[in-house]
Amino acid sequence: MRKTTLVLLLVGLGTTSHCNGTNPSTPRRARSGNVNEVAACNDGSAAACHAIGLKWAKAKNHPQSKFQSWKHFKMACEGGHAPGCLQLKKLNEAACFDGLAKGCLNLGELYRLGKKGIPANLTLARRYLWTACRDGVARACYELGVLWNQGGGGPLNARKARSFFRKACRGGWDAACARLPRGGRRR
Repeated sequence: MRKTTLVLLLVGLGTTSHCNGTNPSTPRRARSGNVNEVAACNDGSAAACHAIGLKWAKAKNHPQSKFQSWKHFKMACEGGHAPGCLQLKKLNEAACFDGLAKGCLNLGELYRLGKKGIPANLTLARRYLWTACRDGVARACYELGVLWNQGGGGPLNARKARSFFRKACRGGWDAACARLPRGGRRR
């Protein structure tokens, strides 16, 4: 009888509604955010997205905290908010140094494009894109091929560019296949 009551109590707790209309799995810090802040972020306010990203970053024990903070910092950075770009850079650096190739790709892209607060540095872009390419990210191989083809961040080298385009094409990146001779056929 006690086990049944405990199970029913736990099941009942999982289905209770929340007054603030947020997902019950959302961390309390992120849920306690101003509803106007969420609406402002959804309407394109980069500063509001940055503030939400900071709240998610503080919710370290939540399984979605890293993704949600990254997502909101990315939105802030794309909106031209320099602090959001810097936070995004920090998250991608941590991911890259932890061996996550996507973090290296994102970091390479930040340096390649140069976002507000992060000046373009094609030498660093090449370094991080190379790491992601080495770890099997086809898009990173393509972007690296473009840099070698244009001489971005170092000398122009058409042969190296083709080798990176070939690797990206083999990885399924169609834009890379189109840059290869003979119609870009995958080999």
